[in-house]
Amino acid sequence: VDLSKGSVKIESKEGDMTFAAGEGVKVPDGFPKDVFVHEGSVKTATTEGGSFMLAIETKDGATKVAETYKEKLTSEGWQETRTVAMEGGSLLEYEKDDRSLTVHVMEDDGKTQIMVAVQKAQ
Repeated sequence: VDLSKGSVKIESKEGDMTFAAGEGVKVPDGFPKDVFVHEGSVKTATTEGGSFMLAIETKDGATKVAETYKEKLTSEGWQETRTVAMEGGSLLEYEKDDRSLTVHVMEDDGKTQIMVAVQKAQ
């Protein structure tokens, strides 16, 4: 536990897991270069093996965020497998090579919350 950095690292025989939260959280080293990261404030970042999860907050509207993700991800070769539109947001799912990607976009109190999870396909 490193309270000065707001992070926790767990090491085991099965692998390592790192979680960071708070102000000044950065996109983790090793985060896939072909996965778009929307401009905004990274609130949490989790790394476990080859899997990553980010929580991002932005002032951009949910519709704009979802459209930007669709454009950026397909231009990087990600194949859309499912899109679910819901009140105030969207759920986007993609696959590429041996990985899956989920982007959940929700508007809340004039801000948009984005959850990005990328992992090796099961």
